Amino acid sequence: MTLTPLYWMLRIKNIFSKDLYLRKPQTVDFSEMPPISGEILDLGGGGEGVIGRLFGQRVTAVDQRQEELDEAPEGPKKVVADARDLPFPDSSFDSVTAFYFLMYVKPEAYRQIFYEAFRILKAGGILYIWDTVIPVCEEPIRKIFAVPVTVKIGKKKIHTAYGVGWKDHSLSSDQLIGIARKTGFSLKLEEHREEAFYLELIKADHGK
Repeated sequence: MTLTPLYWMLRIKNIFSKDLYLRKPQTVDFSEMPPISGEILDLGGGGEGVIGRLFGQRVTAVDQRQEELDEAPEGPKKVVADARDLPFPDSSFDSVTAFYFLMYVKPEAYRQIFYEAFRILKAGGILYIWDTVIPVCEEPIRKIFAVPVTVKIGKKKIHTAYGVGWKDHSLSSDQLIGIARKTGFSLKLEEHREEAFYLELIKADHGK
């Protein structure tokens, strides 16, 4: 069992501070997930590097901050890059993943991120998204939105947490699906478990 420093920090802050909104813990069990094929681009793949832990050298992890990539376990390729302007050719990856990444992105950036994911995916490739619903903040005193997450990888469990300034962030699966469809994606799968959601968005191969 792994307990990350951010997990403990948010737990302690929740006891002593009123400016934190701590969402009920969420669990992602990768034994229940379908296999992710081919070469994978992992957006926001620094920090815990969950996708890199799972798929190793098949993963190219991108993050805007070198220090976040340095924290991630060894195995995947690591590239400092902005998800809104990816330094990769068209149709160069089989899959794109976003594991609790979009919650850190302001809504006005979603469209460009989806465009870039669509561009670098091969025809028939899939964008996989795991994330949490973030409602519009209606409590000014609550400045931070956070969610503890347990990741199950085989018999191993990682207890971590993700937190973001709440004022300028909101997120829902319907919001993302709408943008994805306008970008050219089709919805392959949508699953919800309490306030967590999982999406598979496919870049259809219109040549077939």
